[in-house]
Amino acid sequence: MNIRDVFNFSENRILILMFDDKEVFYGTMDDENTFVYAKYKTINYYRTSRDYFDKNSSFIGPSELTEKELEIHRPDLPLRLNCFTGFFWSTKFLEKETDFYSFLKSVGIRKEQLEGLASSKVIVIPNSQ
Repeated sequence: MNIRDVFNFSENRILILMFDDKEVFYGTMDDENTFVYAKYKTINYYRTSRDYFDKNSSFIGPSELTEKELEIHRPDLPLRLNCFTGFFWSTKFLEKETDFYSFLKSVGIRKEQLEGLASSKVIVIPNSQ
């Protein structure tokens, strides 16, 4: 499976937007292989478990996202952050990258576990405890 692949799934042609070993995020394609919701300002992704998807889909072929779609969907970013058991974000401001890595080490996270995140900063805005 690759980002931009087209599959038959749930009686629809769908485009893979993001995936990992746990989930698949996808959008619906029309008969001309156009991403149906690309023209809207907001998008709701469909998602399902990777296991269910693998058992209930069939590959059609590769497709392409436009540059505009790539700006919106950012397939280079991970699907989930802070998926570490017993870990909570600190309220302490970490000014330098070395401070951040020291903090990760103090809570038992190796920096290699976060590799692939091509971003200069991460901002977390909690909406509950």
